[in-house]
Amino acid sequence: AISPLSLLVALYNLIFTRATPFWLALGGAFCFATYLYLYLLGCVVQNVDKKTGIRKTVLRTVQTAVLLPVSSALEGVAIISGLTKPTNKFEIIKK
Repeated sequence: AISPLSLLVALYNLIFTRATPFWLALGGAFCFATYLYLYLLGCVVQNVDKKTGIRKTVLRTVQTAVLLPVSSALEGVAIISGLTKPTNKFEIIKK
């Protein structure tokens, strides 16, 4: 829910470099650690559920950790896009 705000703050800090207060950095580190933990846990649980071998599970977990910034940026862009360009029609997705 705070991903778009975090993305905007990160971009602001890249443009206007300022010292980040410790309490804000601590909160950001906690949010990042929680985000990383949930992604890695989901990856491991999914691989264990599919009975994937240990090598593939470790490889996929490392890939998940490496690609986390990309997925975070894509989630932020998707949320901002959804907030700025809402659709006015109701769509039913057929499976």
